Amino acid sequence: SQSRYGWAMYAQRMESFFPKTPERIRSDSLRMARQIGARLTPSDLVLLMADNSTEWLAADLALQEIGVSIIPVPGFFTCEQVNHIVEAYRPTAVLGELQMIDRFIPNVDCHGIPETAWVCGRLPAAPGETDQRCVTRGSKLTFTSGSTGNPKAVIIAPFQQWGVANAIDHCYRDWE
Repeated sequence: SQSRYGWAMYAQRMESFFPKTPERIRSDSLRMARQIGARLTPSDLVLLMADNSTEWLAADLALQEIGVSIIPVPGFFTCEQVNHIVEAYRPTAVLGELQMIDRFIPNVDCHGIPETAWVCGRLPAAPGETDQRCVTRGSKLTFTSGSTGNPKAVIIAPFQQWGVANAIDHCYRDWE
């Protein structure tokens, strides 16, 4: 059928964009979890500073494996938006691409992660109140762009993340 042919063409194109298999991404995430696990604890709130890529996905899965809460920070955020997030939520660690971290949070002591171009570092404890009270272990805080003010947090629990992933997988399998 036409839709099957369309899917085959789409899948071939996606393989050229994302040459890593799901198995490779999973093994990368487990290796990263072992490498950064000693630096992080389940009570950490980690800034994940990188644009979308297979490396980002492996890092996200690694952080979920460790059980930390995550704040993904896309590269298109401004310094003011990142500063607002840091001041409001007081993250304790950062993981990502060094040049992006340096752009937003200079002078962080980061350590390289073997076999990647990524780094992981602890953020200095900041005095003041925080909005972490609403963050449960393993949650992800994603933010609006803040086009009408400061970025607003949307908290996504692990069961919600995996529920969406399972629904997409189920639809894909039905479509095949």
